[in-house]
Amino acid sequence: MPVSTGVLPVVVAVVLLVAGVAKIRHRADTRGALGRFGFPPAVIPAIALVLPWGEIAVAALLLLGGPLLFALGAAGALVLTGGFFFVVARAARKGETFECGCFGTWERSRIGPLLVIRNGALLAAAIATAALAIAGLPGVPALLGTATGADAQWAVMLAAAMGLTALFAAAGASARSAPTSLAELPTQPDAQDATATEVVTASGAVTRLRDLALQHPQVIVFVRHGCGSCEDLLRDVESDRAGTVDVLFAVSGDRTMFETAHPGLASRALYAVQAARSALGVSKTPAAVVIGLNGTIAAGPVSGAAAVRELLVRTAQTA
Repeated sequence: MPVSTGVLPVVVAVVLLVAGVAKIRHRADTRGALGRFGFPPAVIPAIALVLPWGEIAVAALLLLGGPLLFALGAAGALVLTGGFFFVVARAARKGETFECGCFGTWERSRIGPLLVIRNGALLAAAIATAALAIAGLPGVPALLGTATGADAQWAVMLAAAMGLTALFAAAGASARSAPTSLAELPTQPDAQDATATEVVTASGAVTRLRDLALQHPQVIVFVRHGCGSCEDLLRDVESDRAGTVDVLFAVSGDRTMFETAHPGLASRALYAVQAARSALGVSKTPAAVVIGLNGTIAAGPVSGAAAVRELLVRTAQTA
C-alpha cells in the first residue's frame, strides 16, 4: 500500500492521543462533562478514569502496532469515535449548548452543528481506518518502512497531520483554576448545565441544584468529613458566627457521621454530591457557590475557608 494510506490512521490516533492526555490532566472537567451529557452519576468516576487511558491505548495501537494490533486499534477507534458522535449528536438534537470537554480545558468547543460535523468527520476517518485494516494495512511503522524517495512527501504529510492536529486541540489551552476570593468570581459558562445536576436532600428526595433556589438564591457549601477547616466552618454556622444566611451543606462522606457530629445541621445537608462537585469544578473543601433564582451561578465557586466565610458574609449583607 502507498504511504499516503497512513494519513487518516495517524490523524485519528493523534486526535485520540491528545484528547486522552487532556482528559487525564483535567479529570474533574471530564467528570463534569460526562454529567452534562447525562451519564448516571454512579458510573461517571469509572468512565472518567478508563476513557482517557482507552483513548491513549487505541492511539498507541494505531501508531505503533503491527497488522493484528493495528486492526484492534482500528476497531477501538471506531467504537470511541462512534460513541463520541452519538452523545454529541444527541445533545445537539436536544438543544444543549454546554462545552463538550473533548480535550479537557485545552480546547473549548460547545455543543452545536459544527461540533457534530467535526465528530462526524472523525468518525468517517475511523471508518476509513477500519476499512484499511480489513484490506490488510500492515500498520503505520511497517508502512513507513516501505517508503521510497518518492514517498517522502507523504511522510511529510503524516508529520504535518500529527502536528496540526495537536496544535488544533491545544489552541484554546487555558488553565482553569477555582477563584480564591470574591474579587476573582467569574460567571460560570455552563451554569445551567452545572445546576441541573442532581443531589439527595436530607429527607431522601432527589432534586436538581437549581430547584433548591426556586424561591430565593441559595448558598451551597461543600464540606467533607475529616476536613478540619470544614469542621470549623460548620461549628461557626451552628453557633451563628458565620452570619445570618441560609446555607445548605453538600456533604462528601458518611451521612451518619455527619448527622452525629452536627445534629443541628442534619436537615440542611445534601448527599450524593459528587456529580455536582464535578460539574461545578469543586475539587477542594470547603468550597461554596451561590445559585440564583434563574438557575445560574450568582457567585463562585470559591474554595478555602477564608473565601467561603467572605462569601457567606457578602451574601448575608445582600439578602
